[in-house]
Amino acid sequence: MQKPIHTGNINGKPVRFFATPLNDGLPDFPWHSTNDLMSACNLDGTARQHFMRMAQRDHVGTMQTIATPDGVVTVAPHYHAQGFVDAMVHVKRVKKRARADYDMAIMEAGKALFPMGMSFEYMIAAFHRWSDTKPAVAGE
Repeated sequence: MQKPIHTGNINGKPVRFFATPLNDGLPDFPWHSTNDLMSACNLDGTARQHFMRMAQRDHVGTMQTIATPDGVVTVAPHYHAQGFVDAMVHVKRVKKRARADYDMAIMEAGKALFPMGMSFEYMIAAFHRWSDTKPAVAGE
């Protein structure tokens, strides 16, 4: 059972962050609750389901389901959130401030996960962890 390491405020709504659910020992940034983030970006239940299906199709194996004190939660890595929030700003679902809110929340989640701080080398390795991940292409 995982407890959130931080709950950020994005667009005036709570978004929970968790330690990576992957037990492979590789560097990683905090993961976010996908449902929380989509709710913070003003998506209703139908739109959230649509985006979940798209994300699971386009980013095979990068989303995980975890048990939390509040029930089962789907979480995704940092790069999912960056792209999603930027897209929601672009289509005017949220104001530009939502990206700054997310950036602040992920920074605070990182501080909660690494109270002594992350080394520069760790941050670079965590950044590159997902750089080889390619979205699925229709027909492959």
